[in-house]
Amino acid sequence: MDEKVKLVKGRLEETELPYEKYDIIVSEWMGYFLLFEGMLDSVLAARDKYLAPGGMVLPNRCTIELCAIADHERYDSLVGFWSDVYGYKMSCMRSPILEEASVEVVPNQYVVSNSVNVLDLNINTCTVADTEFSSSFELKITKDCDLTGILGYFDTFFDLPSPVMFSTGPRSSPPTGSRQYSSSQKNCPWLPAKP
Repeated sequence: MDEKVKLVKGRLEETELPYEKYDIIVSEWMGYFLLFEGMLDSVLAARDKYLAPGGMVLPNRCTIELCAIADHERYDSLVGFWSDVYGYKMSCMRSPILEEASVEVVPNQYVVSNSVNVLDLNINTCTVADTEFSSSFELKITKDCDLTGILGYFDTFFDLPSPVMFSTGPRSSPPTGSRQYSSSQKNCPWLPAKP
């Protein structure tokens, strides 16, 4: 196998590669919520410089999905906690907590809506500009509940003769161990505030 495959480790921008063009570029570049702290720009630069005509970047497609969640226990542990901290009212600390998104595993039992696709990236043709986007979406709530946040996750696709897909979503089976990105009411002003 050494004659057919050579692994080169290092930052692509700083690494000398033995050939001018390659048929396949494989990279695990994804950050949390796909694009945060990811390395897509490096992969796209490598694609444009090293990929042979007709070649493929893998994974070749990635999507970002959103759904609504209602996890009152988790919400109360993060936000409600500040109402009584060892007998002290520290509710002024709630606002900074609500401004921060949370990166964690959210079980499917807390999902209370359909999932909507807000971005579909073809890694073989996209540009960095495609990652700066806005998207209109509508979630259909499936349970009578008070929403506590919006959950974001991503899926990666290897569109090959035997396709493979990995999901960081709450409905993925088996779970990938990756975490989702959830945002609470402060970042989602359309959600009703909880007392």
